[in-house]
Amino acid sequence: MAPEAVQPMLVQRVDDLLVTLEVRPNRPGQNLFRIRTVDTKNPTVITRFSVRLRLNPAEPAQATAEGRLVAAAEDNSLQTYQVTSDALNLAGTWPIEVTVQRQGEAERVAAFRWTMPPGELQPTVLSKYPLAKPLMTAALVLLLLCSVVAGGLGWLSVQRRQPAQERRAVGQPPVIESA
Repeated sequence: MAPEAVQPMLVQRVDDLLVTLEVRPNRPGQNLFRIRTVDTKNPTVITRFSVRLRLNPAEPAQATAEGRLVAAAEDNSLQTYQVTSDALNLAGTWPIEVTVQRQGEAERVAAFRWTMPPGELQPTVLSKYPLAKPLMTAALVLLLLCSVVAGGLGWLSVQRRQPAQERRAVGQPPVIESA
């Protein structure tokens, strides 16, 4: 499957509605389906819809007795609805229908062909070089530096506690008083 065949989002116009479908992380297994509906006649007016998602299996052998998974989308925010499901469990092209209905109006169906890439995607590589060695060296240097600073602070606190006469006596010749 070519990487350019995998779309992060699909948009379709159905009558006066613009329906957007997004699937994250778009890997076999559990996914979050985000559906956005916008009334193109009056996009500034917030309209509540009843939204359902229907997933047809990518492989005919995967079809259940009902033939499809139907899930009601939860109202997430203004004009955005979402469903969480693990129904997309195989790579391939999945026919997905988004059924949208306004109160008192007929249902409208946006039919999408969603492409699910193979499950083992290449991880994002930030660097070719392993970071363990430089990080371990930096941690050891930082530990040594902290030890030296702690030792120095300890020595200073001991020096401050000694009386001034004892400090002078160390390293200086004794003073002889004559009568």
